Amino acid sequence: AYQLIKKHIHQFNWNVTRTALVTPAFETNLTEGGVPDNKRHLLQRLNHKPKTIHTFSFSRCPQCHRNTNWAHFMNATKAYKIKGGGSFEPYVVLQRKTIPVYDERLIARHMNKILYDYELFVLQYAFYVLPDVFIVHEPHERIIQPYTEHICLNQIGQLIKKELLAKKKKN
Repeated sequence: AYQLIKKHIHQFNWNVTRTALVTPAFETNLTEGGVPDNKRHLLQRLNHKPKTIHTFSFSRCPQCHRNTNWAHFMNATKAYKIKGGGSFEPYVVLQRKTIPVYDERLIARHMNKILYDYELFVLQYAFYVLPDVFIVHEPHERIIQPYTEHICLNQIGQLIKKELLAKKKKN
């Protein structure tokens, strides 16, 4: 994937635009065919019955990767622009010198990517989906958090979102 990402970097004016390169995410049980080698193999697996690979979080959080525009990705041959924000939680490649500092209040697995990517949206990053780069996640058992911890993480998330909305109004 690194070589494919490098192939796309020159297409963007990194000195003028804050750019977030989105790598579409999929999930599979590695015992059911492993990780596709390339996009052609990925598309074959997506069209295979029974399906052994899915878009990431397709059942748990379908809106979290909807902005990727899956129908467009399936046929894309060049990077395409999409909207950020909302509940979008893409995996992104960023230029090191423009990366916002990660908010250390975002702990565990609760809204950390959503809020970080929302900050990119607030900072007016342009989101582009790479046409031939993707990542594959192997699902694992969910970590069950105590109810009180979940409430605490929700409150932290709401506080951070409120701060980001205030930052957005200033921009």
